[in-house]
Amino acid sequence: MPTLITVNLERAGVPNANGRIYPKAVLEKAAATNHAPLMLVAVARQQVRLDTLLGTVQGLEVQGEQLKAHLLLVDTEAGQSISKLMALGYQPALAWSMVGRGTVINMEVQDDYVIEGVVFDPQRLCKDDRLRRVLLAKARASLHRVSATESEKEGERGMKHP
Repeated sequence: MPTLITVNLERAGVPNANGRIYPKAVLEKAAATNHAPLMLVAVARQQVRLDTLLGTVQGLEVQGEQLKAHLLLVDTEAGQSISKLMALGYQPALAWSMVGRGTVINMEVQDDYVIEGVVFDPQRLCKDDRLRRVLLAKARASLHRVSATESEKEGERGMKHP
């Protein structure tokens, strides 16, 4: 089942994970001139195939200094993986990145930049402590449920066999 999410892509004036700096005017232009429904969301560093396709970009907007993307995750293996992480309570904020083309001078992106898509980079998840905490909490809760169920079974067995 498709899932609509909003993610932060870039923050104006601050170096991103690649060291590039996007001036606010560049982000505003990207949001104003995008052809969002044509842009795909894929898994980074993988050939774009149906199983690596996450969805489509439904829209871009600038809120304050932040460029946000509205993404429609589709029912593919990759899209389901992100949806499952989010169902666990994880919001994969650090793993999203823009793909585009344009001039960069001294790590500052120039106003000829054109956004062409959005990628999800699973390698960045390894650096995200929030994911580790969410997954550990879910694992502990599951272990607690299993332990409680085992205790109940032991109690039932003890009652059946005096």
